[in-house]
Amino acid sequence: MTRYSITKLVLIVLIMATIDLSAGGVFPYKVHRVNLKNGFKALLIPMPGSGLVSYYTTVRTGSRDEWEQGKSGFAHFFEHMMFRGTNKYPLYDSVTTTIGADANAYTDDDLTVYHLNFAAEDLDKVMDLESDRFRNLNYPKDQFMTESGAVYGEYRKSVTNPFSVLFEKFQDMAFDKHTYKHTTIGFEADIKDMPNQYEYSLSFYNRYYRPENCVLVIAGDFDPEKVSKMVEDYYSPWKPGYVSPKIESEPKQTAPVKQKLSMTVRPSRWLQSVINMMLLTFTTKILWQCYHLLILHLVKQVSYTKN
Repeated sequence: MTRYSITKLVLIVLIMATIDLSAGGVFPYKVHRVNLKNGFKALLIPMPGSGLVSYYTTVRTGSRDEWEQGKSGFAHFFEHMMFRGTNKYPLYDSVTTTIGADANAYTDDDLTVYHLNFAAEDLDKVMDLESDRFRNLNYPKDQFMTESGAVYGEYRKSVTNPFSVLFEKFQDMAFDKHTYKHTTIGFEADIKDMPNQYEYSLSFYNRYYRPENCVLVIAGDFDPEKVSKMVEDYYSPWKPGYVSPKIESEPKQTAPVKQKLSMTVRPSRWLQSVINMMLLTFTTKILWQCYHLLILHLVKQVSYTKN
């Protein structure tokens, strides 16, 4: 499943989680809310007996927040940099591997999400690890240079796919002023210039990675009262300081826009792109069908007839 399908499903679950069951909601688990004085919010969803925990930190900053000229792509860039470690935990991946956690992240137009799945007994360690990197991310200039080069390599790989080229140009043409004009990975010229933007990267982190701009969702086998106290202990020291992006409104468009694209691709690569798109469409359709059946089951209104 691609990050786009995952994003849709996670957002739906989060929306459902905010519905009060006593008011006729359909979410089958109780949601405990934690609101800290610094603006940080957490949703705790206990599911006793599984022995597992899922830990999602949503930063409400995506590529739409990249409003400064020549600075597109930094939300996605920080998806990479957040795994570079801190003074306390300089080797992030080593810690997650040691406890057997599955850690990853994805960036979209409107948000960046960092997620882990792990054994419930490691929740305290994970919360220490996550709260530390969101407060104290630390990377030297040489690591910044290395990662910015890796991001450009990712971009160059993506443009060998004609669908990616088409989507990039389509988004560029669809908007004149709004930051949706560029894709999540950013404009190529901006990505190529990233190695020269070390100081700006620190500014981006300090403006957007703030407690009032983040929401934590923890679901799994844990005691909500104990974890509420843990959230307060680990995240309360995080100082607020979020700065809103200055996003221009999109002016009214009065005429169609057309542009012809052409590119040369190897037949094998083109065929693989078509196959991948077909598989994605099919998989997404099946997942949505399963999801709707699950919802019907939860509200005890299943009415499914096999043709």
